[in-house]
Amino acid sequence: MAHVSVITPTYNDAQYVSRAINSVLGQTYDDYEHVIVDDASTDDTSRILDRYNDPRIKRVKRKTNGGLAAARNDGLRVAKGEYVVFLDADDEFLPYTIETLLELIEAGEWIAVCPSQLWIWKDGTTEVDPAPPRKITKEDMRTDGMHVVGGVGGMMVDSQTLEDVGLFDEQLRYLEDYDICLRLVEENSLRGTDEILYLYHRGYEGQLTTHKDEYLSQRRKFLKKNRERLSKHHRSKHYYRLAHSHARAGDMSDAAKNLVDAIAAYPFRLPYYYYLPPILIGQDAYDVASKIHETAKRRVVSTVPQRLRSYRQR
Repeated sequence: MAHVSVITPTYNDAQYVSRAINSVLGQTYDDYEHVIVDDASTDDTSRILDRYNDPRIKRVKRKTNGGLAAARNDGLRVAKGEYVVFLDADDEFLPYTIETLLELIEAGEWIAVCPSQLWIWKDGTTEVDPAPPRKITKEDMRTDGMHVVGGVGGMMVDSQTLEDVGLFDEQLRYLEDYDICLRLVEENSLRGTDEILYLYHRGYEGQLTTHKDEYLSQRRKFLKKNRERLSKHHRSKHYYRLAHSHARAGDMSDAAKNLVDAIAAYPFRLPYYYYLPPILIGQDAYDVASKIHETAKRRVVSTVPQRLRSYRQR
């Protein structure tokens, strides 16, 4: 059987990291190492990690905070596993996660397996983010993006292939997982499974994008880097969302720039042209146009039979 490395970056996750570690210690498959990278935490994370003396746990301590890409790369550089699987510090595995992922990745001609995730919100509600139970190709990622794989949380990947594509891009503070998945799938196939193997805890303060301006600029940086890896239609939708994010924040200049980029990438969607004049006019015009649009969409949805609405939400 293959040796597996679990990579967990953590930054000020003292209240959650034990849950993640215990979920690895409770695996039905035991030929693994758990590489935990403390990305310069300032809370009690180090003290929590001191409680564990299991020889399979390997700790890396960063002196300065570098973000998820840098922390994951530091973990990958010391990992010894033939395969690696990613686990965020505030999430958890089910007991049979590693064993099931390993069986799947060794059963076919793919270099990574993407599990379905169970999202657990802070208020206790849950929903399933399914991965397709089939091969995931370059074209899937070009047209549907991270919606297909759900993220790198719970993804098991061949270590050598990760090294071959250059690991995570440390220049990207956000969307680094999207970027590496696009590079992974260029010459290889991934595999999805509809089996829920990853519990993704959502809605907590540490997961919120507190530096919104940085996130928006990083998103444009990601789109510029991956211009040829994304379909024109999919790229345009990202620019369109960026335009709305800037407009809601009152930054109409950047909103207009992103909307123009959306039109340039894929000039065949009427909403792009509907929003362009009000964005150029200013915040008040945009707010009015947005309210009218949302009201119209709700009316259209209300006329669709419930049976069809349920089908569209699948």
